[in-house]
Amino acid sequence: KDDSGTMLLKPSCLDIRLCPSRFSLRLRRLPNNVLADLAATMAEMSPVSAKCLADAVLAKHDPVSNLFVHGIFQTPDIVACIFSSLDPCAQVAMVCKVWKQVCNEILEKRRFLRPAPLAEPDDNVASNDEFFMSSPPSGAWLCYTYHNRGAKILDASMSRIHSIARFPNHLVQGVAASEDRIYLSAGGNPDEASRIVAFESNGTQTGAEFVLDNVDLHGYFEDQAHELTLGNDLLFAIVLEDHRHGRIVALDVNTLEQQYSFGSSIFHNDQYCTTMRGMTVASDALYVGDSVRGCLQVFSLAGEHLHEVRGDWWAPQQVLHFNGRLYLFECDPDDGLGDYRDENDDDSDDGRASVGKRVFVLSLQGETLQVWRPQLSSYYIYNMCILGHKLILRLGEPPNHLQFVALWGL
Repeated sequence: KDDSGTMLLKPSCLDIRLCPSRFSLRLRRLPNNVLADLAATMAEMSPVSAKCLADAVLAKHDPVSNLFVHGIFQTPDIVACIFSSLDPCAQVAMVCKVWKQVCNEILEKRRFLRPAPLAEPDDNVASNDEFFMSSPPSGAWLCYTYHNRGAKILDASMSRIHSIARFPNHLVQGVAASEDRIYLSAGGNPDEASRIVAFESNGTQTGAEFVLDNVDLHGYFEDQAHELTLGNDLLFAIVLEDHRHGRIVALDVNTLEQQYSFGSSIFHNDQYCTTMRGMTVASDALYVGDSVRGCLQVFSLAGEHLHEVRGDWWAPQQVLHFNGRLYLFECDPDDGLGDYRDENDDDSDDGRASVGKRVFVLSLQGETLQVWRPQLSSYYIYNMCILGHKLILRLGEPPNHLQFVALWGL
């Protein structure tokens, strides 16, 4: 101040050490009276508040050139280049509408799995008892059932619209759905033949049924129908004999008459172990989880074995196809498959700790495109299917804290 008490200012009087040099240069361009008022006010404020005030004054008197705001920084090629290496959830995407739009377009192209809203179902699904669910290709509804209960059919709002009565002498062991049919495999009782039964989408039985009536030397029914999937007007069923030998049976979707079977030369094991877990049709190929070798066995729809798909997972538990991609999660290492794994598999503590808690997004050739994990590291994944354009997962902490969650990105 001078002798009269007037404050004399020059730009260098401002404490600009808190700010980048470009900020300093912009301050120097302010009119003298504006700069004086700003300095006087900033002198009595905290550094953070002073910076906020200076930003507001600069926005009014020295705005960033429209050439940058509406030109260079919003040029499609530049923005795409910026976002190409960023995490899909980066906060920088919220800078402006153009950046947000570009980010959304990149997300759609990448199809990253990310949280989506989902209504609470009418029924309790918290128990980790054996559970199955499936949906038609359109994802218009889903059908789920515990192995010892009747099936429930839910619409996109997760409200029950139909149900199927419980099998009196069998346990449910698999489910598949087309737009107008639901197929359930039933077994688990050595005194009753395992079977596959067709229902209308409203839960009414169609009358079509496939019965596995082979018996062993002791008079027990030895074949059990398990997981099901649909493709090319065929219903494919995993059939296990004493949990050691497996094959795939192809049935007509309307009559459930057997057309052919295959895979028995690949799915056999001397140990008591379920050899086949997870099955889906993608394009003109059938992908089947091989829990002993820890890979996906790929067949033509005519039953010819084509090749194997291997990845960083432990052993497939379920595999699902939608819109050109495969979604796979693993079985828990406590299932006792460790003695049969490939010597190159990740046996570290970190590797085993992640098993059963990841969803692998794969190309049809087996390239890993994303690995999704629940927010809570204690959550295991138990089931998945499609509802609308969302991936529905059933996950949580065993034994009785399971829930449905939904993910965008399909």
